[in-house]
Amino acid sequence: AQGASLQCFAFVSQDNRSHIVTTEGRINAHFVYEQLDLLALSITKPTVVVLDNATPHKAKLIEQARDGWAERGLTIFYLPRYSPHLNIAEHLWKHLKYFWLTAEMYVSTQVLFYHVRLALAAFGTLLTIEFS
Repeated sequence: AQGASLQCFAFVSQDNRSHIVTTEGRINAHFVYEQLDLLALSITKPTVVVLDNATPHKAKLIEQARDGWAERGLTIFYLPRYSPHLNIAEHLWKHLKYFWLTAEMYVSTQVLFYHVRLALAAFGTLLTIEFS
């Protein structure tokens, strides 16, 4: 459908572990907050999440929650501005777009969204990335 979009939010580690959420809605500060809060509730050891400087990542809601998350063992670290090469999630999106999706998968929005979700579900098992 024209104007349809699939948004993806991912926690990705260099050993190909991930937690990926897709939505046809917007990824705003509330969405990011919810994902980070769920992560903070589920971790069993100190964890660092590296975020870029996207507007939802730097929102007041996120900043206000950082101390509480830190008490649970979740630390938020922001990448320097203009450094997408340091963001390993960007490597995931590149592999998805250029290696895992084929031209045939763009036949319709529904087919494309299906294959994006399928590829993301296979990441870490059937599909992996060799991070340098």
